[in-house]
Amino acid sequence: MTPGQVITPIEFSSLPDGRIKKAGRINLITLSGSAFDMGYQHGVIAKELYLRNLIKFFALFLRTLRLGLEDMIGSAFLRKQAGKLFEKYVKILQSNMSKRYTPFLLDEMKGFAEGSGESYELLKGLMSMPDVLQILLARGLSHTVANSVAVLNLGCTSAATWGDSTADGSFIYGRNLDFFDNHAMDHNPSIILHKPDRGMKYAAFSFLGVPGAGITGINEAGITYASHIMLTKNVSSYSTPLMNIGNEILRNAESTDDAVRIARSLRFSSGWGLVVTDARHKDAVVIEASAKHVLPRKGVSQFIINTNHYNTGLLRKKEYDYSVSTTASTVGRYKRAEEIIKEKHGKFTLDDMILLLGDHLEYYTRRERALGSTITAVHNVSSVVMKPEELKVWMSQGEAPSNNSDYIGVDLKSWMDGELKLLDIKKPNPYANSYAFAAFQEHYEQAYQKYFYHNDIPGALAELEQLTQKDRQEPIYLMLKGQLNIKVHKYREAIEAFDQAIPMPDIPHRTAVSMLWKARTQDILGMRDDALRLYRDIDAMSGIGANLRKAAVKGLKRRYSAAKIKKHDIDFVFSDNTEY
Repeated sequence: MTPGQVITPIEFSSLPDGRIKKAGRINLITLSGSAFDMGYQHGVIAKELYLRNLIKFFALFLRTLRLGLEDMIGSAFLRKQAGKLFEKYVKILQSNMSKRYTPFLLDEMKGFAEGSGESYELLKGLMSMPDVLQILLARGLSHTVANSVAVLNLGCTSAATWGDSTADGSFIYGRNLDFFDNHAMDHNPSIILHKPDRGMKYAAFSFLGVPGAGITGINEAGITYASHIMLTKNVSSYSTPLMNIGNEILRNAESTDDAVRIARSLRFSSGWGLVVTDARHKDAVVIEASAKHVLPRKGVSQFIINTNHYNTGLLRKKEYDYSVSTTASTVGRYKRAEEIIKEKHGKFTLDDMILLLGDHLEYYTRRERALGSTITAVHNVSSVVMKPEELKVWMSQGEAPSNNSDYIGVDLKSWMDGELKLLDIKKPNPYANSYAFAAFQEHYEQAYQKYFYHNDIPGALAELEQLTQKDRQEPIYLMLKGQLNIKVHKYREAIEAFDQAIPMPDIPHRTAVSMLWKARTQDILGMRDDALRLYRDIDAMSGIGANLRKAAVKGLKRRYSAAKIKKHDIDFVFSDNTEY
């Protein structure tokens, strides 16, 4: 593909005007007319291409949440009743939030439902799921959420820089979208241009089957928008779902002040950081929000960064620390992005932003890692870089982690004017070609899929064995290998894996997690004196989480039983969790 190339439309019998085109793996979709019309057009295309992947994912997600709750209950009768009550509770939360959608998005969802054949009521519920998840967590169902599909291993990163910070004074914005979805999203990467019969044109960098533009986008005024989850205890189901708020900002905002005004007019259901930039006025803001507060944070020194933690003191007071490793990740990603922008001050380019989004160097250990607290996350489903002043965008096209693939460039201005043109293709961070990343791609996801979706622990262990042979520098692989070996009663192999992981560079907390599981394995083998020494060492460590310390203190008082490992689910991203 060359700059200025016009793409040949792909025709569909149901849409003979060629509303969908393709560049690489990315669907380029044009929707126009009323809200209902645009939803209907999207629904027809989704019916042709979508294969219900996202619907299936959320159905699996809800089932896994229910099973996580049932695992906590001993009685079979009570388990069944608790499961029914849980599903009823989720439906109540969804119903409460569905009453807060604006008429525009409701009409768009009605059109989508009619065009796709999906249930309108189901669709309204699914569009609120990002908020439902946070409400469940904030209201004490942390074990249920923790044992789901690792969706709370947060990873989104945004960065914008402009003026004296960039090589040519231009405004450059980049965004990673990270979400565990079992390939429901990254198999359908899409840029969806909305041309409403009234109001501004706007483009969503999204996925087939997601109505509206509430995740990532840009409008014809050059206002960019991206949502980042922030975990808070201030939640409410009698409030507006996040997807609706983003859609309203993109449809209507012509400045960051407009975006803040719109956000404040629509009460939030849960915790979010909305990154909004205005290239024309060289301005950027992160709208940090919960169900109680909406507080804007402006960019400083001609750049702004956002990951998944609050920077505003009032909101930090009610922030939910999901796990030590997720907190370390969001802070580490923030500091690493800040470091890159400052190092490149006065020389920063669009290619540098692509390198930043695909960065694998961990801030804490100063090592390049396939896993860990790196800007690139294993569950990166989409990345975009933009020059908003020029309405030019480049979007990653590969499977997760998508930002390790080529970026397809699109001239949005020409598209909005009626002729879709491509720009050049941008290459990802060179780490994508490393032996460590090749090993990660070949075996890590296979191990994850076999464990979570097929309950095939021997199969997952076989993949992890290959990983640890090909990349001998990653302690998380060894931590996972050790915990899985305990589950299948291979205790000597587990201790061997933990012994290899413990000396490797990592954050102190994760090193202590390996020490804890080694001590527990020694307990199972009757090596009580050795286990006690390790429990004491953990209790004396700094930089570890309170729950982990409690687990070590408990180990000093009582020997660990092999039966308990049955209820322990494994975090495949950090080999950490909220409970031990």
